[in-house]
Amino acid sequence: MKNIKNIVKIGAGVLVVILLTTSAVSAFSLSLEKEGVGFTWIREIINDAEQSKICSTSLVLDETNTEHVFYITKSNDLMLSSKIQGRWFDEKLDSGVTGNYVSAKIDTMGQFHVAYGKDNLMYLKGNKLLWAEPIIVDPASCLTEHNDISLDLDSLNAPHISYYDGINKDLKYARQRGSNFEVFVVDSDGNVGVSSSIAVDSKNRAHISYIDITNRDVKYAESVNGLFEVTVIDTSDLYSFQTAMDIDSNDRPNIVYGGFGLKYAIKKDNGVFEFEIVDSDGTQVFCPTIKIDDSDAIHVGYTKLAKHQGSGPPPIKFDLMYAKKDNSQWSAETAINGEPWNFIPLGNSINVDSNRDPRMSFVDLKNSRSLEFVYRIDL
Repeated sequence: MKNIKNIVKIGAGVLVVILLTTSAVSAFSLSLEKEGVGFTWIREIINDAEQSKICSTSLVLDETNTEHVFYITKSNDLMLSSKIQGRWFDEKLDSGVTGNYVSAKIDTMGQFHVAYGKDNLMYLKGNKLLWAEPIIVDPASCLTEHNDISLDLDSLNAPHISYYDGINKDLKYARQRGSNFEVFVVDSDGNVGVSSSIAVDSKNRAHISYIDITNRDVKYAESVNGLFEVTVIDTSDLYSFQTAMDIDSNDRPNIVYGGFGLKYAIKKDNGVFEFEIVDSDGTQVFCPTIKIDDSDAIHVGYTKLAKHQGSGPPPIKFDLMYAKKDNSQWSAETAINGEPWNFIPLGNSINVDSNRDPRMSFVDLKNSRSLEFVYRIDL
């Protein structure tokens, strides 16, 4: 069996080894590749005129199921693209953005909340009619180009933000109290905080998943009585690339994280994490994204370096994957078949509409960094 190693750089300055093999595809991966019966995936280009930065997009759906995608262009503009009557319309929200990451949510009043980086952590609030002036959340100029950012809202529509301090290599957290933000260092033990994902439960407690680069661990932090308790939930080097998290109706954190496959962890009511393998193919998984719908079904999107089938030099092939857990069973399918070396989806963001149908935004690194969108419909 021949091995071919390539080194790529994906987000936060993390070097990832891509290992391709000529071995046969496992039975499980074959089941992932089956054609859909009764449904199809529709792919759209949102914006190919402005090259996008590859690290993140943020897909938000309003109460009418209208899609809104936040992203950052290669020319350092913070952009919002909204799909209205079947057409995408672009709006520039800010310029001079130095970071690659953006995270957005919509509140119960229809207001967007957006976090992004301009050396400082920035926060922007508004809607399609009126936007407030951007606010500096953290006065310390601690955000470098590849600093991960994640935002969620509490029951009062106040933003909570987790982010990586690229200067001090710490995980930080900010929450809004009135018109001001409070900033905390959550974890400073080594180089920690890359690929953080935050979710706020019904009691307004913050939960954060992230990567400890120093030890190659997946970690979890939970706010308890105003302080954060940090737990190492996985020490396997095979699953320590990137994380994503959401909260279910029982206030339990659900975490997915990628590496050589895709893994899932849930914190049960007894405080113990239980684990499942979502994709055991053994090839590398990037940019996992998760959304839990109102029935507690789990929807996950991710990019997968597909295994090579057949003889000869293995072509590089990336697929955009979709996995769902419903009634305690995981199912997975290919949303976009990348074919050899013509598609690289990064910066994935997933959401679901009122019918619980999944939709994803991403940047296609291979095709001029175009901002794209895919959704699943029944036939």
